[in-house]
Amino acid sequence: MIKKSIKDNLIFILPFVFIWLVFFCLLLYYGKINCHLLLNTFHTTFGDYFFKNITEVGGSIPFIILGLLFLYNYRIALFLGLSQGLSSLITHIIKRIMQMPRPSVVFQELGINIPIVDGVDLHHTLSFPSGHTTTAFATFFVLAIIVKNKYLKILCLTIALLGGYSRIYLSQHFITDVLAGSLIGMLSVIIISPIFYEKKWGNSNIIETIKRLSYGKKAIKNKK
Repeated sequence: MIKKSIKDNLIFILPFVFIWLVFFCLLLYYGKINCHLLLNTFHTTFGDYFFKNITEVGGSIPFIILGLLFLYNYRIALFLGLSQGLSSLITHIIKRIMQMPRPSVVFQELGINIPIVDGVDLHHTLSFPSGHTTTAFATFFVLAIIVKNKYLKILCLTIALLGGYSRIYLSQHFITDVLAGSLIGMLSVIIISPIFYEKKWGNSNIIETIKRLSYGKKAIKNKK
């Protein structure tokens, strides 16, 4: 079932792997510090506004999506919830073990000024891996698996990529953190997918459950 879920979603996975390898090669060539400076050099007013908001695809938005999915389908909601949970658990364990400083701390120690976006509270520790990127990729990979339209799958990948890049643009994370976070998010979904992919159970939702409960209460009253 893992093979099938991968095969059916190559339009998401293959571009991801290609882009991941490109940035990994950049990392190997330039190093973490220079790579951050390269990717973080060009700031605009629109870019500041856009990336400050798009970063929420790895913050609050995934949990709003999770809540909405419970209104649509229990199985899909559980698929997303467990994928988010597993990826977040792995990420937080690694964060606590590594205890890596954030870009703001590293560049301050190096005496290098980096662009700062107004209204963004820069964190100082637990940099590796990026939790926002992990959640973004776990969430939008699940959504890409759910939807059948290839253009929607590409849109899901685009949103996840923008969410990951936003962490570098906002200087909340290095490229190493984002690469690791994206990989954790993707692999977590692949690990969880056999339980849920193309299964028939759980095809109900909260609204239907409430309706059944209300009908059950009415039936009991009528019997009385």
